[in-house]
Amino acid sequence: MTPGQNEKYYLAGALHSGAGKVSYVDGNSKSSTLFIGLLKHLKAKYRRAKTITLIFDNYIFHKICESQRWLKANPKLRVIFQPVYSPWVNHVERQWQALHDTITRNNQ
Repeated sequence: MTPGQNEKYYLAGALHSGAGKVSYVDGNSKSSTLFIGLLKHLKAKYRRAKTITLIFDNYIFHKICESQRWLKANPKLRVIFQPVYSPWVNHVERQWQALHDTITRNNQ
């Protein structure tokens, strides 16, 4: 059993729809900095692509001013927002649920 306070650790990630692979970044807080870090990672990873289309859910860090400013300054990344309250259309959610089940529910 893990004693005391558990350390918090956060991930932001994206699922490549064709390859089925997840790209992610990690950080100490859930913030726009973590989200922008993911965007920078994707831009570097797919630097040869003319455009990168991202489908976002409506999480607050996707829509705050800092994130929107970064996206406007980087037009290579195109954004499509999913309908509000439609988590079943977000395929990466299955990956996060599996990770959550494996990591946070592991008491040993």
